[in-house]
Amino acid sequence: MVGGGPRSLHACERLATLGLPAASSVTVYEGSGRWGSGRTYPPDAPRAFRLNAPSTDVDPWPTPRDAAEVDLAGWLAARGDVEVFPPRAIVGDFLEHTAARLRARLPALTVVPLTVTHVTPTRGGALVGTSDGHEEFFDEVLLATGHARAHDHQLAAPARTPPTAEPDRTDPDPVILVPSVYPASELERAVGDARRVLVRGAALTGIDAALLLTAHPGVHIRLTSRTGRLMRPKPAPEAHLGAARWAEFSRAAAQAVRRAARRGPGAPLAPVLAHWAALLLHAAGHRSPLDELSPMLAEALERELAGQSLHANGPDELAHALEIAQGRRPPDPAWALGAAWRALQPGLVGAQKADLRRQVDSARRGVGEVAGMVVFADYFPLVAATERLAYGPPLVNATALLALVESGRVSVAAGADAWAAAAEWGAEVVVDAVLAPPGITAARDPVWDGLWAAGYAHRAACGPGALVDHSLALVDPSGHPVPGVSAVGRATEGCIIAHDTLSRRYHHELHAWARRVVRHPGAHPSV
Repeated sequence: MVGGGPRSLHACERLATLGLPAASSVTVYEGSGRWGSGRTYPPDAPRAFRLNAPSTDVDPWPTPRDAAEVDLAGWLAARGDVEVFPPRAIVGDFLEHTAARLRARLPALTVVPLTVTHVTPTRGGALVGTSDGHEEFFDEVLLATGHARAHDHQLAAPARTPPTAEPDRTDPDPVILVPSVYPASELERAVGDARRVLVRGAALTGIDAALLLTAHPGVHIRLTSRTGRLMRPKPAPEAHLGAARWAEFSRAAAQAVRRAARRGPGAPLAPVLAHWAALLLHAAGHRSPLDELSPMLAEALERELAGQSLHANGPDELAHALEIAQGRRPPDPAWALGAAWRALQPGLVGAQKADLRRQVDSARRGVGEVAGMVVFADYFPLVAATERLAYGPPLVNATALLALVESGRVSVAAGADAWAAAAEWGAEVVVDAVLAPPGITAARDPVWDGLWAAGYAHRAACGPGALVDHSLALVDPSGHPVPGVSAVGRATEGCIIAHDTLSRRYHHELHAWARRVVRHPGAHPSV
């Protein structure tokens, strides 16, 4: 397994439960050496870095389960902790606790603290090369690489200007570029004593940087993004509808999107989203009749797709959205669109999986090809438009951010040129908080770049993710698998949608993968 984060835990749990033969071995390559938490959930991360999903979503165990095999919420409750969105450091503790239990069930498991540099499919399996220059053969390789560290859109240092020749004039100190927010210790060390820090990117990673650095007295942050808009706090529909009504609404919405998918490839999704957002706003007590709400929500969605806002600036919108999240203001159309998008997700995931099976089966019969997300033609624009509405920071971090804005410690600006913004504001440090996008198109990872260059990995025609089948085997557009190499998670996003998640609720591909591995005629002695 390439990558030792939560996905590798899920994969190992499936192997152990389905009965990996005793003679088999499992090797996990994780550069940090921390199996379970990996690079993303280090137990020493600052408390300001919080999980952006409810603790009930983090459940490494199937149902039914042993009494000691609890999800994150149960583990927290046993410790007297009731936080719904706990710090990621605590999540890391839980994941490492889970890893320790899994080690007892897979005694032949080894964690290797090395970075994988390349994977080369070969007869009967694949060769895995590591940063120490060695190669080893495995019968099966599962790529669970997570977030790439580099990408095509990351900020580059500006060209250096020649020093001045004027004797009475000194050259300004160069602005320091910090290429990543993580790990936090390296960010703090790089920023040092700087007092003006410009952060490129105002999404969750940028918010993490602002909360971390403003814990140091005298530091001022400027968050910049193309639009200057901020993510709205994660909507909590249960607070406005009640848990039972929200669960009923979510089930109905998921069924509706599955029905819409049956209209055939290329169906529009925007009308479905606007309709269910209108129903949700009506259920939450909006005074307008439903026949007026539907066009209102369609118009609001068009504005979001165009990057427009009814609010004067990002902080104003954040303050407005916080009042909704706190129950001090009735829900608005943007709230309804974000909550409705989350309600549609299970149906979208199910519809795409069914269509992916159809695509692979048809391609293997010589009819068409595997193309990725073709069920809804406007899926990817809607993903981009709804992300800041549906998947924003938890309430505690959104509240802290607004307080920093109101105190003058954090400011927000629009603009695509981070270096121009840094020069205008007088920043001493620029932090790049724009993460590598999902998929393999713009993300730069040596393993995936090598597989793509050699023709083993193929990008979906509709979406950025690597092509895989229902059991996660890499496939080409004609549906034929690459023997010995499979992939799960962020790199496949777009072929399998909503795959970049800690939740196992809607994704069962690892079960199919593990069943394929366990049932292999050679019993797969090495994974």
